[in-house]
Amino acid sequence: MAQLTESLMNISQTRYLEGPNLWASHSGLHLYLSPGADAASWLAWRPGPDETAQALDLIRALAPRAVANNSTLTQFIPNARYPTLALLTSFCDALLSTLSIAPQASRMTGGDLQQLRWFVPCDDAQLGRQAAELALACLSTLTSLGATAAASPAVKALKATKVSEADAPGAAQPESAQIESGQAASAQAMQQNFKDVLRGKVRAFEAHVQTHGLNANAVAIARAAAQRGIPFYRIKPSSSLVQLGQGHRRQWINGAVVAGTQSIASTISTDKFQTASLLFMQGLPTSEPRLVQSADQAAQAAKAIGYPVVIKPRATDKGAGITTGISDESEIAQAFARAAQHRCGVLIERHVAGDDHRLLVIGGRFAAAARREPAQVLGDGRHSIARLVEKANRERQQGISEGNFRPEVPLVLNAEALQQLQKAG
Repeated sequence: MAQLTESLMNISQTRYLEGPNLWASHSGLHLYLSPGADAASWLAWRPGPDETAQALDLIRALAPRAVANNSTLTQFIPNARYPTLALLTSFCDALLSTLSIAPQASRMTGGDLQQLRWFVPCDDAQLGRQAAELALACLSTLTSLGATAAASPAVKALKATKVSEADAPGAAQPESAQIESGQAASAQAMQQNFKDVLRGKVRAFEAHVQTHGLNANAVAIARAAAQRGIPFYRIKPSSSLVQLGQGHRRQWINGAVVAGTQSIASTISTDKFQTASLLFMQGLPTSEPRLVQSADQAAQAAKAIGYPVVIKPRATDKGAGITTGISDESEIAQAFARAAQHRCGVLIERHVAGDDHRLLVIGGRFAAAARREPAQVLGDGRHSIARLVEKANRERQQGISEGNFRPEVPLVLNAEALQQLQKAG
């Protein structure tokens, strides 16, 4: 591949098209790209099997569900008219595949060596721009790896003319080797720079998704509506509100909260202590949580309740700040500090062993249930826990692990996991 500049292409102009347009039946971002001086060279580039495999590995790392068990990209990328542009659109499509309500393939809409036009279907202009910039960074990083592996044509020609010098006994290092060594060092420095840029783009993209993107519940509900022919709209770009339907029958959703969700019910359900108190008043069994203000109070409450106990924040979700299976007083202080970081009060309660189920109720009727299983690996007597975790993450990304896991959420050996391992010996 030819020598690379900082980036193969830069975004010179963007325009967000709301609703059906010339390029798609869905909203999207129209981008104008300015290729570099060596555009003709990299447009003519065709990846070999190793480079195609590298591309798929990079896409899989960014968006596992987009590539898992997908052989289409393996054939599409090397056989495309312009593989570089096929890689670019594939990177972007993978990034948006789990974030858009109605994901569609992006495509080049025209242009020449001075300017290329690219349409990216998306629900949010900022999200589309972030995905496009990250896709460009991925492409530059990938092609920089190829630049390190092969010398330029000029070096190869010089190398051929100096063969006799290299063959002479006791000859000094030939000029071609010196040039190749210097070029390799320069290419490695450039490669590291591309990797640093890519990390920054990944962090920026993840931060935008966390702050402005639709959560998984909103995307799932809106997709179900789209499959039934119900129109859907983002109320405002970068907001979490989605409108389903039109006219007097329209419904607004915010995640799993709909217009019919009562405010008081939502407020109660986010408060674990109040929820348990109201259930207890109705004669239903609970874990009998107690509010504690300090680690000493938590230790006293644990003695009264009886071990094992659980310490958790009063009003968080998704397991944030929770420590389960506390079996003695030595674990109380650390668990209390972890829960107190969320600044919403701390609860201590009985540890109730068993499966964790989530129930979905729609219109007052039970619709579905899901059993959530804790992250786990099975020892094989040969590999360390860390190696088993790495292996499990690879299998989840490739879609070959057992169970219905979310491949984009990797297993992590965090402080809590290491503490549990230490307890287990």
